[in-house]
Amino acid sequence: MLHLRLLQGQTVVLGKSHSDSQQRIPLDPPSFRRGRTSAWCHALTTTFRRKGGAKRTRADARHRGDALSRTKAIPLNPPSQAKGEESSTPFGTKGVARSAGGCRGFTLVELMITLAIGAILLMIAVPSFQHLILSNRLTTSANALADALNTARMDAIKLNADTQFCGSTATANTGDPLGAACGTAAGAVYSLPQSAATAGEVRATPPGIASPIQLTSAGMAAVRFSGRGFGYDPTVGSGTPYQGNVAVVCTSGLSSNNQRIVSMTTGSIVAVATSTGSCP
Repeated sequence: MLHLRLLQGQTVVLGKSHSDSQQRIPLDPPSFRRGRTSAWCHALTTTFRRKGGAKRTRADARHRGDALSRTKAIPLNPPSQAKGEESSTPFGTKGVARSAGGCRGFTLVELMITLAIGAILLMIAVPSFQHLILSNRLTTSANALADALNTARMDAIKLNADTQFCGSTATANTGDPLGAACGTAAGAVYSLPQSAATAGEVRATPPGIASPIQLTSAGMAAVRFSGRGFGYDPTVGSGTPYQGNVAVVCTSGLSSNNQRIVSMTTGSIVAVATSTGSCP
């Protein structure tokens, strides 16, 4: 006969009769109290099979409703622990469990280190970023003036009429109808069609020349284009193609490469170059 006493804190006694050698297995070993029951169950099952009572044990459990078959499995991580609450199980108090997935926050030291690294990166990046912004603004302003010069030349050829890229002073623009229309609108383009009494605006003053971007003390020269597309200084006459700087755009916010020089060669070729120099 198989004797099986299942009481918490006692032992399981296995044997076919009182005379048989009996093997005692503790019902509540330390591994069971820690929630690791697999080793204990394996030892109990092995002992049953060694004594030849595995089949009878299962049959008795089905027919008599043995306590082993009716025992419900107790989850090692109940829902209350998933929320971080303190929970007690039959195996002892488990304490506050970690949240699902083992997620954790960050410490104050980690936060301070991250902020320090971010501040150092900002100190390095901000000056370089400002340098890049000023350099791009200089280039944009110079390119706008070069585009205005090319527009004046193309309109002169298209209309077969005089057009003028306006200078920064009335003296440079002259006092004839085309120059008078320019006034002091530096960088604007005006056209005077044949047999017309007044000049009309083709292109307004480029908006890019504003603080901290400015012209050097030399100002902006006026260039007039004839119907053939050749540029010349209106104060000199159409016999001499324009040669030299038209405008120098600069900024004092850069220590080097702070100038963009817009120039014209042989009255038709427009170029933009980078240089370093003083800026008023």
